[in-house]
Amino acid sequence: MNCNVCGDFLIMGENFTNYIKESRGYLCKKCFNAKQRARYQRQKEQKRIYSKKYYQDNKIKLTKQNHKRWREKYIGSTDENGKYILIITTKRKFPENNCCELCDKFYKRLAYHHWDDINPSKGLWLCGYCHLIAEKLDINIHENILI
Repeated sequence: MNCNVCGDFLIMGENFTNYIKESRGYLCKKCFNAKQRARYQRQKEQKRIYSKKYYQDNKIKLTKQNHKRWREKYIGSTDENGKYILIITTKRKFPENNCCELCDKFYKRLAYHHWDDINPSKGLWLCGYCHLIAEKLDINIHENILI
């Protein structure tokens, strides 16, 4: 049996990886891979054209969806009239002496830990060890509330 494209002789019984059964005959692995690469490039170009056309036809709809997703992710809640509420959040200033606010030791790096997501100014600048303890306490408190 021969490859339909290049004419190489294919041995069916010895090695099943050196030929591919097609609807119109057999292809060797090299010809099959070349065919797949050409198909991928052709479909890649078609997909790019289709995506561009779809975006042009549905620009307003897609823009509204993106704005809605952004509002839900970054702004969050709405008031009773359905208008979005923008919550401007700020952390407390970094301590000038670079000391952890729990253990009062000097560290080059401090992490900010806050308990209230709505008002992150209610938080502490903590060293890595104290921040780990605060996170574990948060997890335990939330688990007890949910139970």
